[in-house]
Amino acid sequence: MSEKSDELETLGIIPDGNRRYADKNGISYGEAYQEGFKKVEEVYEWVIDHESLDEVFFYALSTENLKRDDKELDLLFDLFNRKVTKLADSDLIHDNEVNVDFLGKEEYLGPVKESMDRLEEVTSEYDDYSLNICMGYGGRTEIVDAAEKLAEKDMEFNEENLQSQLYNDSDVDLVLRTGGYQRLSNFLLWQNSYAELFFSDHLWPELDKKEFDRAVDFYESTKRKFGK
Repeated sequence: MSEKSDELETLGIIPDGNRRYADKNGISYGEAYQEGFKKVEEVYEWVIDHESLDEVFFYALSTENLKRDDKELDLLFDLFNRKVTKLADSDLIHDNEVNVDFLGKEEYLGPVKESMDRLEEVTSEYDDYSLNICMGYGGRTEIVDAAEKLAEKDMEFNEENLQSQLYNDSDVDLVLRTGGYQRLSNFLLWQNSYAELFFSDHLWPELDKKEFDRAVDFYESTKRKFGK
């Protein structure tokens, strides 16, 4: 693990509030989720415009989300599949050489596994930016999986070795959560150990550049001590 700088390099995003946005605006969940998917690309354009920010973790679907009713999950998987397929040919991804990786338990994601694999494959050689999409993901499960890998490899059980076996071992600098709730919801529990946390009252489809910049300004105005 390399020593972290004070610059904002790694951002975690929890895009909460799609269903409340639907209720607020009298539209269907499907329409709200579509607005939410559009927001993902818009926000990533803001990320690319930021001078030092080069890695993003996006909490797309948690293990808890998989407990929703089949009708809503079918809707989500259909939208995910279309969006991921589109991203594989996106100028935003290819012009900026964004490496896309999916983190989570793939056995839960059969309906979108083929399109996920293709997107990872066509961006595998890129290294200017990293977009990590957490799908079928749970932070506790990731830590358990890392511990099991240590045991299988007969490696010494310590922090450095455990971190090396995570789905992704980058430390997060800033977590931006929309929707007003102030919790991590099992998102990157290890990587967020010393992350700064910014909770926005904006519902995810409502997030605008001004609020995004406010989160960045919050981070840049915070003196980070890492427990020292």
